[in-house]
Amino acid sequence: MEGFGFAMGPLAVRDLAGNDVGYSIRKARKIPADERFSPILQRVFEAGRLGQKTGTGFYRYEGRTRLSDPDIMTLIEGVSRDLGITRREIPDEEILLRLLCPLVNEGARIVDEGIAIRASDVDTVYVNGYGFPAYKGGPMFWAQQFGFDKVIATMRKLAPTHGQRWRPASLLERLAASGRVGATAKSPVDLTQQAAAWCTSSCAARSSYSSRGLL
Repeated sequence: MEGFGFAMGPLAVRDLAGNDVGYSIRKARKIPADERFSPILQRVFEAGRLGQKTGTGFYRYEGRTRLSDPDIMTLIEGVSRDLGITRREIPDEEILLRLLCPLVNEGARIVDEGIAIRASDVDTVYVNGYGFPAYKGGPMFWAQQFGFDKVIATMRKLAPTHGQRWRPASLLERLAASGRVGATAKSPVDLTQQAAAWCTSSCAARSSYSSRGLL
């Protein structure tokens, strides 16, 4: 993730915030029945590895310097054995897609639901609020450059293992069905406008149905 442009990756962020905080949030969250639960964070917490404030977490720290720790690899390998997961080398590109594509997928959902008016609103939040590298434009703009068809393919690949929440968002599937993704797609701006147009139409329809007591 740092190579992509983020200041740090998700595990470094956990260490910075405190793994006790992360575990407390995890305990309060209801995991959908079809999602695979990973006990790694729980075991890191139970080992007293709370992050930078204790000097160990997912990394080992010398002052503010982050260092790899073989003890964490031993812990993770133990979880793999306990869950019967066959370990393999995961290339950097796959790691990147597994982290970025869910951002795009959820962004498409909130645009489709009218929570965000347009895709660029999602990008503004991620760039200014969550440290998404500004020169990449935000997750939605990145996806338009990368190819929504590839995002959809990634989500379809992940859903059987990780749950239905990982299925491609309806907006992305509609874009795919319309031929507005992939190498022959229109320009990224057109795609953003199309997403906003679908959202506006959908929101207007819901408002009309509601006023007539149909929702």
